[in-house]
Amino acid sequence: MGAVHIIIFNMNELNDTLEEENSISSFGDYRPQSENNRTLDLSSNLINRTASNSDIQAEDHREDINNSSDTANFFQDNLIQNNNNIGGNNPISTVHERSYSRHSNDSSVERVVVPAVNNQNYILQAVELDDIPSYEEEQKSGLEMRMEEMIDDIFSSLNNEEEKITKIKIELSKQKERFEKYRNEENKKTKEEKEKWEENKRRAIKMFSQDIIELNVGGTHKLAIAKATLCKVENSGLSTMFNGKHKLKTHKGQFFIDRDGEIFSKVLSYLRNDKIPLFKDEAEETLFYEELNYWAIPYTMPVADVITFDPLWCAPSLRLEAGNKIVTKRSFQHGTIFCNKYFSCERAYIEFKVTINTHIRSQKANIFIGLVNKTKHNPDQLLSTYWKDSPSSFYWDVWNCKLIKVNENGVQSGMVGEYGCGCRNEDVNMLGMLYDCSKETVTFYKNGICLGIGFHNVPNYLYPAVDLWFETGQVEILNKKRPDIEE
Repeated sequence: MGAVHIIIFNMNELNDTLEEENSISSFGDYRPQSENNRTLDLSSNLINRTASNSDIQAEDHREDINNSSDTANFFQDNLIQNNNNIGGNNPISTVHERSYSRHSNDSSVERVVVPAVNNQNYILQAVELDDIPSYEEEQKSGLEMRMEEMIDDIFSSLNNEEEKITKIKIELSKQKERFEKYRNEENKKTKEEKEKWEENKRRAIKMFSQDIIELNVGGTHKLAIAKATLCKVENSGLSTMFNGKHKLKTHKGQFFIDRDGEIFSKVLSYLRNDKIPLFKDEAEETLFYEELNYWAIPYTMPVADVITFDPLWCAPSLRLEAGNKIVTKRSFQHGTIFCNKYFSCERAYIEFKVTINTHIRSQKANIFIGLVNKTKHNPDQLLSTYWKDSPSSFYWDVWNCKLIKVNENGVQSGMVGEYGCGCRNEDVNMLGMLYDCSKETVTFYKNGICLGIGFHNVPNYLYPAVDLWFETGQVEILNKKRPDIEE
């Protein structure tokens, strides 16, 4: 709140001063004017001088001026004292209250009551010291500035701490993800180990709780096998023997079986694992399947070993049917197609059923079957008629009775004529191809007749292929483990 300085004038003293000024002015430049005008001018000058003095007093007594209640009491006491000095004991007949106030920001009001005394003339002059800040205001302003600076420092510190906390949260989140991943992996390992342990436990309990049968096969192989394994295939010869319905004699505490011990061992391996075992040669494989048939044990080829034509390696002139097991041709243009599986020791034979309408067969009506290396070929060249586009290939030219070999550079490195025979060149012919991985040889069959070894030094992992040179007909893949040999 701004300071208000109150100035009180005694009109009797003022009149004496005016008369003195009037007498002095008679010696100077006289300007006619009314008595009232001169009085007002002199009063104004006196008031101005008094006001200047009051400014000085206000600066010296700023704290006393701000206290409105003390100022009002001081003003009232002076009025009463001046009245006693001027009028003696004249009482104050009438008192009028005049209020001078200044509103501050907090809407508070400083109120000063000024009484008027009878028979005395007083003039009240109020001077507002708006431009002079109080000591308290200066202190308050400095305090506010320091408070603002402190608040800015606090907010800056809070922002820095918030950034640090954000970075820490991100790092903790990453650590949590890594921990969760590690924990899941460890839980997975623990679960797998627990399942494996449980499985081994079940197997151990089953193994040690089941009946064990000792066999003597052919006098060369003494075998021990679980009764449940022998009886695995219902209605088979072994199940019929050992299901407990028949009383069997033993020899030295063993059951004697008059069969080939080595082949019978492979049969037992098949019963244990449900997988066709590996064979050292074709003869051993043939004996194995004969042994299965002897004991009336059925078998099927695994689906993964079924060979079909490969649609990704099929010439545009050919069309696939029946789940890629049949390829048909309806044009003069030849076309080559590869199979989807390569030859190996476990998958070594394939047979094609070739159907051609011999009544419309032209001079170029022919077919090639053989083995190719896919890595050396290009699918875009399956229509090519040049051997240079068929590197690393072994082909049998069936109707022309020729054997053709192409090296890895696409150069025909060998040809043998007079291979094979006519062997009933009819509308339907069975063409087979057998690979011996131990000897690295390829033997061809036509209508169940073995034509002898066609190629030597044939590497592993080659794919069966067919090149069709007839106008109308089809070729079907027959998945067989061995050829049907005719005498």
